[in-house]
Amino acid sequence: MAKKLQSDASTWDVCLNQTIAAIRFQKNESTKFSPFFLLYNRDPVLPIDNLLKPRRKYVGEDPHKILLEQQHKSFILVHRNLKKSKEKQKQNADKNRQEINLEIGDPVYFKNHLRKSKLDTKWKPYYRIIEKTSPVTFVLKNQLDGSVAKKVHLEHLKKAKIDEWVIPTNLEGKFASIHIVTDFN
Repeated sequence: MAKKLQSDASTWDVCLNQTIAAIRFQKNESTKFSPFFLLYNRDPVLPIDNLLKPRRKYVGEDPHKILLEQQHKSFILVHRNLKKSKEKQKQNADKNRQEINLEIGDPVYFKNHLRKSKLDTKWKPYYRIIEKTSPVTFVLKNQLDGSVAKKVHLEHLKKAKIDEWVIPTNLEGKFASIHIVTDFN
């Protein structure tokens, strides 16, 4: 749709139905079926199909029962295909995964969950680990104000590759390079 609208973006509503139809009629990579087929248990009837007028198959005396059985078989296949797809996605995700080892006293960046705009930083600096409560949870201390963060999961931390932070000394924007002591007693 974006390619079609490069010349004139004001006509987006004209090609919306075509775009939605293309998404609904296309076979899904994970399920190996189109969303339309899974919902209605048949392929869509397109204008070209009406022109070619294919023959209809005789499905017997009780078409509802046959259609329900076909739909059930399709759902079983979808379930198998999704399992295979999920395993493949897990293998791809684990391929580039690296083990992160954090210890007490390590400088870390803490994920900023309270971003007010896209321009705010994703990671807050000036934190150090003061306690390891489990292999994946830590207690942090802010080196600027001394506040202690509650239990933080490893996913929300990023190891800093420095031992010396550039810490602001006042609110006027002046910075001083200070070596932070790792003694937490």
